[in-house]
Amino acid sequence: MQRNLSLETLGELDNGAAKVIINAALQRAMQDLDDRGDDGKAREVTLKITMQKIDGGLVSTKVEAAAKMPSYLTNGTVCRPKVINGQSRLLFQQLAPDDPDQRTIDEALDQPPSP
Repeated sequence: MQRNLSLETLGELDNGAAKVIINAALQRAMQDLDDRGDDGKAREVTLKITMQKIDGGLVSTKVEAAAKMPSYLTNGTVCRPKVINGQSRLLFQQLAPDDPDQRTIDEALDQPPSP
């Protein structure tokens, strides 16, 4: 059955695939808001509809849906630059991300006592 293309029928394009990808983009944005939405940043869902004339005076219509979320970002770990055997290295303390020179109890126990 022929249908008139409109907002109401947009999801029916490509045998309903348009509706599936639009809903998937919406779901992805909603899940990210649920997961980490307290960051104060907006999530965006964009729909792009392209129409292009093809042979015989027909028009090919495509729907693109995308969800844009803020990037994942760690708090940061402080590293100490050091050259070891001619190679530049960045050293960090696994259990103290704010202090690369922090010693652990295990490291202190492995060291002989200072004179």
